[in-house]
Amino acid sequence: MAKHIWTVLCRRAVLDKFTNTASMFDTLEEVTATLAEPLPDKWTLLPLEAVLVSFVVRTNVNVPERPRLKVEVVGPNGDVYEPSISGEFDLTEYPRARTFIKLGSLPVLAFGTHKYMVYLEEGPDKWTEVAEIPLDFKLDEIIPEATAATKKLPKRNPSKKAISKA
Repeated sequence: MAKHIWTVLCRRAVLDKFTNTASMFDTLEEVTATLAEPLPDKWTLLPLEAVLVSFVVRTNVNVPERPRLKVEVVGPNGDVYEPSISGEFDLTEYPRARTFIKLGSLPVLAFGTHKYMVYLEEGPDKWTEVAEIPLDFKLDEIIPEATAATKKLPKRNPSKKAISKA
């Protein structure tokens, strides 16, 4: 089984193909939401894109392998979101690799701490937990739809003028 080094949940990640350097931006540790209505009592997809970046190395530097990764999202009450998220590392050519799993939305069950449980496959249907990434969901306020549409935006500072380029 490959060795898991780290996993990061962030809003955006970039891999520079020339230097093979990964850059992660806006790591996610907490999300505060303003809602038009209360959350339902079931899993809901929050429209927030994110990337789960993981880095692994070969257990034996001379033995190529293709480890698989699985991520389960666990809600504050212990319920697991289905389906799980999965990815694969190609350690056949190089002794280390990263995987970028793009998430189009984030599953939310309730307000509180959700855990992204990261597993590596040890054998057929045998997974080993290698990381636990906590993500706190907090409520800012609930704005009814009728008032959300009419809620006033902050006034612009009249001393600051917009600059336009021709």
